[in-house]
Amino acid sequence: MLTQFFGNYLLQKNIINSGELMKALEYKKNSSNKLGSLAVNAGYMTETEVEDVHSMQTRLDKRFAELAIQLGYLTSQQAEELLKIQKFGYVMLGNAVITLGFADEAAVNEAIASYEQEFNLDPTNILSAGQEIIEQMVSKFYGLGDTTKETYIRDYATLLIKNIIRFIGSDCSLLSSVNALPEVVNPTTSYQKITGAFASATCICADADTFAEFAARYAGQEFENDKEFINASVSDFLNLHNGLFTVNTSNTYSVDLELTPPYEEDELPETTDKSYIIPIQFTFGVVYFIFTT
Repeated sequence: MLTQFFGNYLLQKNIINSGELMKALEYKKNSSNKLGSLAVNAGYMTETEVEDVHSMQTRLDKRFAELAIQLGYLTSQQAEELLKIQKFGYVMLGNAVITLGFADEAAVNEAIASYEQEFNLDPTNILSAGQEIIEQMVSKFYGLGDTTKETYIRDYATLLIKNIIRFIGSDCSLLSSVNALPEVVNPTTSYQKITGAFASATCICADADTFAEFAARYAGQEFENDKEFINASVSDFLNLHNGLFTVNTSNTYSVDLELTPPYEEDELPETTDKSYIIPIQFTFGVVYFIFTT
């Protein structure tokens, strides 16, 4: 998540433009190793153990290293070693920007230093960005306060960004929330309602090609324009994310939430003044995540 915020930080500082950012994110994605792969290559974990951790992440909102330690697959020392090899994602993004010639080293290093200072990130500790810091970054980025509704939106958005990185990919950039959906050509939308104390209507919307690529990323396979499987895959992601959100909300606020079955339609969703729209730019297109309280 720090990488996505740093990408936006580089845009705000006019160090790179949006096209260069997407190319740098793609370069970083293709040149970096996931923690599970590093653990297997180091002989610390088997591929089956890595899959166990990934499966557990569909039920628990925890980092790979934290779950691997909890399951006894990694020691704390091994996890720290692998995390240091992997490095901070935002530093790797900065290196990609330099390598691709979008900005000089001095400008990028200055941006990294100011980014760390502004958000109180400790470069000597790879695990320094705790939940509180992340929540502060999300609140600041989306202009949220501390009302009940805004706290609910912050929690939802924070978990959403985490799950996108975990299950779709880190090659994405956070865009500011918008008040209304733009015109989307040939749209597809997946819907699901959350009922209970924090009731809301949630959905994922994109043009058909972007929707299909999102589905392929989540499922880990191409569907060859099989609309039924594409829709089912995106709905499964929405259901997984909302399921984790309901568990987190129950644990944090001691309230009960339930989910209705997801469904899909080939049209733009209706939004109101109570709708919150989060656009996220992927290397393959923009996906809109909407929830209405």
